[in-house]
Amino acid sequence: MYQQSLQTITKELNQRASSFTIGSLQQIRVQLKGLRHASSRAIFCGATTFDNWAFHHGGRYELQFNIGFESLDGVEYLRHGVAFSLETSRSLPSIDVLVPKMGLFNEFIRRNEEAMSGFQMWRFHESERFPSRPPGAITPNLIEKGVFIFLGALQRRDEFDYARILSDFDRLLPLYRFVESGGTFAAYRDSPQRFQFRAGHHVRRNATMSTGTEVELSVVLRHNALQQVLFDELCKEHGKKGVGTEMANGSGGRIDAVVRTDGGYIYFEIKVGQSLQACIRDAIGQLLEYSFWPGSQQAASPVIVGEPSSTMKAGPI
Repeated sequence: MYQQSLQTITKELNQRASSFTIGSLQQIRVQLKGLRHASSRAIFCGATTFDNWAFHHGGRYELQFNIGFESLDGVEYLRHGVAFSLETSRSLPSIDVLVPKMGLFNEFIRRNEEAMSGFQMWRFHESERFPSRPPGAITPNLIEKGVFIFLGALQRRDEFDYARILSDFDRLLPLYRFVESGGTFAAYRDSPQRFQFRAGHHVRRNATMSTGTEVELSVVLRHNALQQVLFDELCKEHGKKGVGTEMANGSGGRIDAVVRTDGGYIYFEIKVGQSLQACIRDAIGQLLEYSFWPGSQQAASPVIVGEPSSTMKAGPI
């Protein structure tokens, strides 16, 4: 059976993309990055399309929309999804620029695991493909030159569906926007989950880091460790049935911890930072949004939780 080349596939995807949100990717990049104009209207271009893989125009320094051919157990597949390519080159001499973006990727996945349903993650290193796994955090041991980290899906090369590729790209756009906006773009605000208290806590990885380039990823892990300690302490004081974590706030975000009391709900926002002032600055806006954004459940008392110790007497804001 005749199998299309990747150049033919990217050309067809570019033409069909106008019916999907991903067709506006280059305009989205202009808005996110403050560019004067888009250097291309197409998702893929000749300079970013090779014999066996392609990534979106401008994607070398980004979480990239990526397609490529893979062979598994003698069957040829076409992958589609998003990826971090940690292969250095003249245009990308260091992977350091991608490290904070991987931290944001982890944060998005942590808060939106259900939105990744149907996708898988896998990686390549030195031409070796490692087994697929459900979407999850990029762990520190993967932060190494030459590693290729992928999140997406596979279709047989001889019977793939263009519409599925473009539809899945649309599903992954909130992740891309969150990562490339530095975390300022709040995903899924158009269809927020309403506030509904539920007790309990899902234990998450909190291992420490070992090298300088992994510092950014350590923020998420330190956050997880603080959240576990906070949950345990609040349960001692209020009982397990009165404490919950990762609560949908009604405007598209999630509250780190919530305590249900007779007088209302107490919201806890966890911030990892080097100073008390930095933690307060980062948390204030979120706590106000959690209480006063239309559709949100107002807190009886908002509380900031941070790593730095304080010599000043502090309490709920």
